[in-house]
Amino acid sequence: MQPEDLRHIHIRNGGQEIWSNHEKSKGGKKGNKTESRRLYPLLVHDVDGPISWHLKEQLHICEQEGRSMLPSLRKESDAAPFCKI
Repeated sequence: MQPEDLRHIHIRNGGQEIWSNHEKSKGGKKGNKTESRRLYPLLVHDVDGPISWHLKEQLHICEQEGRSMLPSLRKESDAAPFCKI
């Protein structure tokens, strides 16, 4: 997942799957783009086991309420600075 994907994530299948509609260049032939793709969780583990941030559930609630879970990422290609640690 790239920072720009954050601008394009959404829920499908009744809140069970997280997807990104961000079209990335496939390289090579000009104009070829990737298709929508499903995103899978990468669990972080601490001493007590995996940590779940319930991202799917939070995104689903926000979409139902018509609001964004993420802060404004401004214009396209401007997401990366917001993702630096």
